[in-house]
Amino acid sequence: MFARQLLKMIAKVKKPYFQWRKNLIELEYKRQLGNYGNGCILGDKILLKSKLNQLFLDSNVIIEDYATLECGLDSSAIYIGENSVIRHFVILKSIHGKIKVGNNCSINPYATLFGFGDLIIGDWVRIATHVVINPANHLFDDVNTLIDHQPLTNRGVIIEDDVWIGAGAVILDGCKIGKGSVIGAGAVVTKSVDPYSVVVGVPGRTIRKRGEPKKDVENNKLEQFLTH
Repeated sequence: MFARQLLKMIAKVKKPYFQWRKNLIELEYKRQLGNYGNGCILGDKILLKSKLNQLFLDSNVIIEDYATLECGLDSSAIYIGENSVIRHFVILKSIHGKIKVGNNCSINPYATLFGFGDLIIGDWVRIATHVVINPANHLFDDVNTLIDHQPLTNRGVIIEDDVWIGAGAVILDGCKIGKGSVIGAGAVVTKSVDPYSVVVGVPGRTIRKRGEPKKDVENNKLEQFLTH
């Protein structure tokens, strides 16, 4: 009986303490971040390796525990649009560029997004688990120079609105993914994709446009396998 009463007393004390702590953290975010919109929910265990004034969150953004957001350089910044969700263990690493995530987007666990060269993501984009998007690339033609010492390209990556990127897909520097496209699971995209394309394979190739009839039986089977 005594133990039960003690637990109830502890619960009564803990609840206002945690609410006070939450309010204090929100005040600190509002003071330090470039923008901290209304209704944002940030996990207690997120890692912000950044100059906080270069992190901009619109309203109702959710960032779950163990996500990493890094924009610690003067030339870097991260922008996340309203109602967007950053799931557990996502890494957003802007380096010398900017990462801009639009409204109503979801980035799922273990996805890694870089910003060197700038990564621009539109609205209503779905990014599945273990996706890698890298808007930079090493040159390696000079066999007498270490790859690490050779120049980088940084043309950037643009993901337009209403795109679904399947699990484990890789999108490389210089690509523009057109509106309404579907990138199949495990695809490696090395060149730009027209709007409403369905892209699968390594390297990624367009097997049809959304809204068009599925004429090729083999492509139908491949699409079903790689987008589910």
